[in-house]
Amino acid sequence: ALLVADFGWRIAWRILAVGGFAIIAPLTLVMRRAPEDHGLHPDGRSAREVAAGAGRAAMADFDTSLTRQQAVRTRAFYFIVFGFGLGALSIGVMLLQTIPFMTDAGYSSKTGALMITLTSIPSLLSKPVWGWLVDRVDAKSAVLGFLLNAVSLVIIVFAVRSHTDWAVYTGFFMLGLGWGGL
Repeated sequence: ALLVADFGWRIAWRILAVGGFAIIAPLTLVMRRAPEDHGLHPDGRSAREVAAGAGRAAMADFDTSLTRQQAVRTRAFYFIVFGFGLGALSIGVMLLQTIPFMTDAGYSSKTGALMITLTSIPSLLSKPVWGWLVDRVDAKSAVLGFLLNAVSLVIIVFAVRSHTDWAVYTGFFMLGLGWGGL
């Protein structure tokens, strides 16, 4: 929002593109597709750790996994695709529409951009917590992320319409926590 206000949207997009490329290009040199690319086993285990029995859970999971062909023949697969599709849709819609939604309600474009930041930070920081919850408690606990996402969208709509600022901030913060769980 600051770049658009200072330079216009065309220059702002060019600056963002150069900045993104400057960050992403060097990262591609160190990223790997899988643990095997690093000479590791699943979950970052070494051959010695796997030999000592540390990879049993991964092996048991692999032994009961479905092939791609088997998975696409199940109803559960399509429920998962539909659910995560709706979750991803909420992210895309909010990233594209928050600033226009906020400005139409009388907020500044900078406040709208701040709300995206307020959503993105808890989304990033909560991912390890959600990962722990899903791994240790139950994979179905991921539904809590979807529920939090839905509740926060309702809060955001009503809070923005009524100009209840503390609820607007709370709603966007909660949305970030929900996104982290997706």
